[in-house]
Amino acid sequence: MKPVTQDKQYIRSGQNTMKTGTQRSFAVTGDRYVGDPAQDYCLSHKMKYGTVTVL
Repeated sequence: MKPVTQDKQYIRSGQNTMKTGTQRSFAVTGDRYVGDPAQDYCLSHKMKYGTVTVL
């Protein structure tokens, strides 16, 4: 995962970095087979927008 940070400089405390978010990314190569449950799940909007509940 790639964190998103924001850097600020303060007079008394110096440099400060705050984590403001995280981005998940992965790359897959190969042929797409529509109807394959695993591929349909990995390429679904639930995965794309992070609404998947993992137990």
